[in-house]
Amino acid sequence: IPENIVAEYKEFYKMCQNDKFGIPIEKVMEFLSLKNRLKFEERIRLSYKIEEDYTIIKLSQRSFKGIKDNYYMISFIGFGKIVMKSTSRKGKEFRNYFMKLNKIIN
Repeated sequence: IPENIVAEYKEFYKMCQNDKFGIPIEKVMEFLSLKNRLKFEERIRLSYKIEEDYTIIKLSQRSFKGIKDNYYMISFIGFGKIVMKSTSRKGKEFRNYFMKLNKIIN
């Protein structure tokens, strides 16, 4: 099991120790090497449960073009679900980590 995967996983866990939704969407995108924020936000809205896997923090009532007016925050469980479904290199490493861990446990 690559040590970096365990260390990175622990960092995401630490982000949620004081707040259920402690992981900013930007950190997940960076981890998975994703570029298209709008497409990723849409995928989250369509595939995951609000207030369970993620929450949206709205900054203002009115939206202005080019100015971000809300932030997506991900729970630790939501992070795991997102990464497990990812086809990125990190997603594959993450799945392999859990398959190896499962073998050890069994």
